[in-house]
Amino acid sequence: MDYVSLLRNWHSKLEDVFTNLGNARAGFPVFALEHGLDRNELATLFDHVGSEIRRAGIDGRWNCYSLPAIVAATEVGYEYRGTGTDYWPLLEERLGAGISSSGRETLGDLFRNAHRRLGLKKPVDSAWTRTFRHIAWPIANAVAPREIQRPLAAALRQVVRFAPAGRRDSDFAEDLRYIARGSASSRFREWAEDQEITRTLIHHLLELPDPDSRLAAATVARLVGDLEADAEARSSVRSAISIHRQRRRATRTVSGPHGIATFALRPEDEGAYALFLRFPTIQQPFRNQIETALANHPGGLFLWGCVGPVSADLVLSGLYVRIESKAFADALIEGHAFLGISGDDEPDPLTDLSPNQALPMVFRRVPSGNTLAQIDETRILPDDRLVILTDRTPPLGDGLVEKAPVCGFSCIEVDLRANAARSFAERLGIRVPGRPVAEFVGGVFLAEGWRGPIYAAGFPLILKPAGAGESTVSVSVSKEDPVQVGPGEAVLLDLMEGEHAIRLVAGSQTSDALITILDAEPLPAAFDARPEPAEPTLDDLLAGRLVVRIFAPESVVGVSATLSLLADGYVLAHSHAVIPDLPCVLHGAHHLISALAEQVSGLDLPRDRQFRLQLKLGQYWSRSWVAGWSPRSCEWLADDGTWRAFADDAPLQIFPVPFEHPLANPDSCEEFESGKGFSLLVPFADATELTADGRIVGPSRLDLAQIHCDIPFALPRFVQANQEGVGLARLLDRYVGWTVAMTDNSITAAAGRIAASGIETALVRMLCGERWSREEARTEFLPGSRFRGLARTAWDKGLAKGDDLPALRNEQIPGLINLLADEIESCWKTEWNRPGDIVSDDFAEHMDTAVINAYEAFGAGLPESEREQFEDVDTWREPEAWLRALEKVQEMQVGTSLARMILPARRASRLQAADYYRFAPDEVVRLLDECHADLQSRNTPRWLSREHLQLAFWLWTAPAQVVSTKGWRQALVRLVDDRPTSRAVRYAALRFRASRGVNVAGQ
Repeated sequence: MDYVSLLRNWHSKLEDVFTNLGNARAGFPVFALEHGLDRNELATLFDHVGSEIRRAGIDGRWNCYSLPAIVAATEVGYEYRGTGTDYWPLLEERLGAGISSSGRETLGDLFRNAHRRLGLKKPVDSAWTRTFRHIAWPIANAVAPREIQRPLAAALRQVVRFAPAGRRDSDFAEDLRYIARGSASSRFREWAEDQEITRTLIHHLLELPDPDSRLAAATVARLVGDLEADAEARSSVRSAISIHRQRRRATRTVSGPHGIATFALRPEDEGAYALFLRFPTIQQPFRNQIETALANHPGGLFLWGCVGPVSADLVLSGLYVRIESKAFADALIEGHAFLGISGDDEPDPLTDLSPNQALPMVFRRVPSGNTLAQIDETRILPDDRLVILTDRTPPLGDGLVEKAPVCGFSCIEVDLRANAARSFAERLGIRVPGRPVAEFVGGVFLAEGWRGPIYAAGFPLILKPAGAGESTVSVSVSKEDPVQVGPGEAVLLDLMEGEHAIRLVAGSQTSDALITILDAEPLPAAFDARPEPAEPTLDDLLAGRLVVRIFAPESVVGVSATLSLLADGYVLAHSHAVIPDLPCVLHGAHHLISALAEQVSGLDLPRDRQFRLQLKLGQYWSRSWVAGWSPRSCEWLADDGTWRAFADDAPLQIFPVPFEHPLANPDSCEEFESGKGFSLLVPFADATELTADGRIVGPSRLDLAQIHCDIPFALPRFVQANQEGVGLARLLDRYVGWTVAMTDNSITAAAGRIAASGIETALVRMLCGERWSREEARTEFLPGSRFRGLARTAWDKGLAKGDDLPALRNEQIPGLINLLADEIESCWKTEWNRPGDIVSDDFAEHMDTAVINAYEAFGAGLPESEREQFEDVDTWREPEAWLRALEKVQEMQVGTSLARMILPARRASRLQAADYYRFAPDEVVRLLDECHADLQSRNTPRWLSREHLQLAFWLWTAPAQVVSTKGWRQALVRLVDDRPTSRAVRYAALRFRASRGVNVAGQ
């Protein structure tokens, strides 16, 4: 088969498609995904491209028929989910052909040539596109690849939800880019940097007109269809659409005694319609007021900011004023005022003429004449033929005819005699008389969705049928049996999350509705402000990464705002602005943030200080957040045993802490020459020790005779070091430093463990007391689970070995103990957790059986020549012996002597009874919090919060987590004042470490 000829035909067909798209785009790019091929055509194209690549590879000859390969690569890019490293294997699999390195280069060149000739989309310049310069082309031409669709939908919902009322839809792309920067998806972050395609896709996802026609209709339908197929993305997009419509929808205007202006439609050539505005005939004395008001507009009126100028004569004449502005739809959707804002204290009487501008606009033909007059829903008849102007995209169906757009609106002729047309009208909120309609009472309303209302889960709804007069209405929900509801009656609905189809039948009339139940999100306070990131730094402020979201329960205009940087209550810098509308999102480019950043950049602020960012709205309301500098990252360089530390290419000072004196606070130096001893090197910057970046250096061989740490036995209970001792703060720094420091080999790692263990003992004495420390030294906790402990004890006590049982070699004993632990766990009864409730004979019988099963299971895994002695195992041991073994295990497991020293007794009881082997770390912290007895009274803030308990638990189990937490030093020194809690946390940590077989914190 001549595949070259076939590919030339494909190329010619695709070239015509892309050329026509480019000619209609006025400079906007064309996407290879807009090829317009159906599934069968794509399958054939892939076959032809793959066959030619298998025959001759990809080289310069493909310039004559490049577009089929470009489309194939783009299709794989659309479906691709990954970071970039595994794109080529997927493309090769789809084509059934390998692509060499030179072939990949050639494919990139084909894209570049198509960009120059046909205007195909060029990737934006970013770190990712520079790293993956070849596959960036097919990814960019995939418009919105599948991988980013779910985060895109979620971000769009967030943008619409928090956008201020005056925010233009064209600005949503910029808001989305800032939100994307906090996304977990790196691909989505990169995609959102392309504002051109972001803006285009937002228009289509919100079902707004795309004034520049930047995407082919078939491609839009494909993208929307794929989003709809993802339940999570579908929910987010529908929510965004409904929130956008609710927020932008103009309120209906009530007619006064003088009447209001009205809209009208008139048919034109080829079935199109033109939109007109007609002012009412105005009588005295109101006419005098209008004439006076018109005198203030000598140049004529500009209505909604885009219609006009309209002369005073036209306003007073009652004649039709034609509206031709294509921006009119956007003006109404975005809630532009009829006359704008005059700034006068006295209301302009002209605003009383404002027409009913709620969407959809409904028109019916006037009996005499060729005009269609605007009507409201109370005047709609069951068999009406209407024309509707809406911001929604009409579906296909009987009784629906889409006409040419009118001033940016979709224009649809609707014949209410057809079921599809009636359903569409009802979804637009137009009630068709004579048909039953579902009205909902109660519940928590979230939004009006595209297909029906959205309510919060967990709140029952009352459905009241309306519009059926005195008829009984049959109500069915989803596929459940219908319920008959009489006049004035209602149905209580308690629905699960998801979509629910509701059908109402009254006589021969039927109507369908769709209701969506979603998890309700927590509502913000009356006013609230939240920074992003949640713990902002001065680096975020200076780099333009700081975002502040201001929440408000309703629109508030003209709010005075001040953003300040404070230290110890003093204002170091501040900026001021008037925010036009709340709620809103303040990005790094907003004057309030950028002006403060400019002032801060000129200050020489120390890096070891804590500052506060304060946002003040009006005179009284304010919020503030801690904002320090981000910790510097440290790099170590070694040159012939001489160590240096750098941050941002600048040298750092080093504290060399000797192993022999691990609590020392030596003088700093810029370089350290390692010798025969071990040292902890702690980098130092801006008056702060960079504990997390410490490093242990020393010889690669260990002389045990020289290993000794000089740690004082008695240490005073002070926070800071003084003449009497090093203090708690130094102990914490050095304990964490020796524990988390980087090491070069197993010898330096061992030195770190020895130093950390010695300091840990000193810390325990200071926080928990000398008596606790002595008792802890005598206590041996059971390693692993109670089942493994009982199996080990049974072996040691002769309960699982003896003359009546097969003999084992030393290397076989651990395997048998593991099997015995599994057998004990499988037969364990809950009541055996309480030794006083155990029936000894029953317990011993189960334990003997576990021993027998363990030996038989062990024998089954041996060679056939060794199995015989394991095939008929039998044993019996005294029940009291098994009970004594269990009691020993219980004692080793719970550390009874330590548990008795925990106060109050209720806390001790709960901590003692917990099964740490089955607990995750968070569950241990939750237990500590639930049984916590705080120093402070109930009417005051806790001395030790859950966050303090979390850090204290990490101190003994995961020190690396401690140093990655801001403010850990200040938080942990509070333990020195609460010895009962220090003991409780230490006990829980010892039990947790023993259950994991860990002896040294973090090791």
